[in-house]
Amino acid sequence: MLGNQLNAAEARKRKRALAGGEAGTYVELRVTAPTLRHSSFKCSSAVGVIKGMRRRCFDVAGAYLQGTQITRTVYVRAPPDCREYDERGVEFVWLLLRPLYGEPDAGRVWYNTFAHHMIEIEGWNRSDYDSCIFTKVFDGGAEMFLNLYVDDGCTWDSDAAIGDAFYDRLAKAFSITTSSGDFYLGMDIIQTDVRFITLTSETYIRGLCARELSKPISAYTREWSTPGNAKLMEHYEEAFMLHATPPAELGTKFRSIVGGMAWVGPTTRPDVLHRVGILARAYTFATEQLLEDAYECLVYLGQTAHLGVSFSANAPDAAALKWASDSDWAIRRSTTGTADMLAGGPVHASSRRQDCTAGSTTEAEIIAASSASNEITHFRGLCFDLRMEQLLPTECDIDNSACVNVAEDYASSNRTRHIARRHMRVREATHRGIMRVRLVASADNIADFFTKVLEKFLFQKHRRVIMNLVARAGGRVGQVVAAYAGRG
Repeated sequence: MLGNQLNAAEARKRKRALAGGEAGTYVELRVTAPTLRHSSFKCSSAVGVIKGMRRRCFDVAGAYLQGTQITRTVYVRAPPDCREYDERGVEFVWLLLRPLYGEPDAGRVWYNTFAHHMIEIEGWNRSDYDSCIFTKVFDGGAEMFLNLYVDDGCTWDSDAAIGDAFYDRLAKAFSITTSSGDFYLGMDIIQTDVRFITLTSETYIRGLCARELSKPISAYTREWSTPGNAKLMEHYEEAFMLHATPPAELGTKFRSIVGGMAWVGPTTRPDVLHRVGILARAYTFATEQLLEDAYECLVYLGQTAHLGVSFSANAPDAAALKWASDSDWAIRRSTTGTADMLAGGPVHASSRRQDCTAGSTTEAEIIAASSASNEITHFRGLCFDLRMEQLLPTECDIDNSACVNVAEDYASSNRTRHIARRHMRVREATHRGIMRVRLVASADNIADFFTKVLEKFLFQKHRRVIMNLVARAGGRVGQVVAAYAGRG
């Protein structure tokens, strides 16, 4: 028995060695390929409209079949309708020069092939903060950057002639087709001017409503001005205390609806991030009340499917990253809410449960602010790669004075010693000049949008600013946003 186990282990080791290395050398077969983050694409879009760059999109036909950067040797038997044996009756074995669809590493081979072409042949730089973003500055100062999601690409260029020449070279290297770019990463893109762009999930939301709702969205006569009623937290707490496994049909329906809505929040609909996040916590103990809350949220999305996030070059301080951070304080785990604004719109927003129980309101706020500091570091680096360097510390709005004091002052007291050092990253980022915390009133902190169930007036007030709806409506976005932020 022991001998068989050793032989099996040796066989696995040899198999891994043959995957791409010298004989007898253990080499792990890496099969996953990176994909573009939606927040990275939104950041690229914001930078693109600020600089007034032209956007174009392309698709690579049969991308996996065009991969050439193979790191292992693969032999296969002859496919059907091909000669299988030679004159001696020996079976033919084919050596693959390119991967096939279905191979575990086909996606990675394709990505490595494209990255090799962009870096080694075209001379582009790959971002250290998102490996699916490539940038290049040409002679004369013209610049381009490219977003890649598997076989779908989107480029921004400041010189049409240089951009067209790049596409000509790309078409010779790979089989590509250009597109209008009205749909990318599952988002509908509305752009009639190089200085303004709107991203929505209208197509996806309407499909989700048609699948999950029993009647057309137009048949719902009540207009939902918020994603649902104000008793969501009460319903969640009751379900949590009961913690009963729901009936199979109810649980399946609940997970289908909430899982479907979970995609739109981080992409184009930050107005449902908090509500969907709370519903998602009840996956295993859903109730009839929570299912009704999920239906109300879906109807709200269907009635406002045309809404999305907009980025405008005319927004005040459009080129400066601006953050807001907030937290509620719960008996168990609190909720962290953050928002990153660039070009008047959110390139990143989050509403997530904290990974520990906070011992005080201040600790919950510090945990949220430290989470924001991590994201600030990431997006400052991404903006640097996109040639929009943030020269000043990134301003982060916080509505807790104790949190601001802890971030700005390297001191310790008996009131803060219960806070773990790993949650003090906001203090480190502040003293390194990466960010600057700013105390604001709770009613003026847009991150409240992601931590609490807000009443109608405050919800729509924050939604109008966070999603940049004033700009989309053609209003005087600069004055409105500046006045709202207390800077006008």
